Amino acid sequence: MTSAVASSNGTAVRDDASDERESGVPSAENLVELLGDEHTRRVLETIADEPMGGRAVAEAVSLSRPTVYRRLNDLADAGLVETTMAMCPDGHHHKQYTTVFETASLELTTDGLTATVSRTGSAADAKGGSEKAVRDD
Repeated sequence: MTSAVASSNGTAVRDDASDERESGVPSAENLVELLGDEHTRRVLETIADEPMGGRAVAEAVSLSRPTVYRRLNDLADAGLVETTMAMCPDGHHHKQYTTVFETASLELTTDGLTATVSRTGSAADAKGGSEKAVRDD
């Protein structure tokens, strides 16, 4: 097992779920689980180009709203998606979901599985770096 380390190039390696919450980087295991799900990938691909509300995502991917919202919440919990409030012309508001990373990758070496997430936008600013790596031993 490794301990949490931050380097000058903005890369962090961590060894447990508490560091995932602090770093905003999903564990390699969590990233594999998330991206291994076809519905999650479809939802993520749909909001990659522009922010969308949950209903619009559900219509675009032809999935039920509960399924889409579960996937969006899982992605938000992993720090890959961010929510903002959008105002409608009629005065109502709703959540908009947008991706907050450029790339997410996995590397399998003799040292274990490493997840690397290159962040964009406010999530990167809030987490204090643009790239984070996480190793699961």
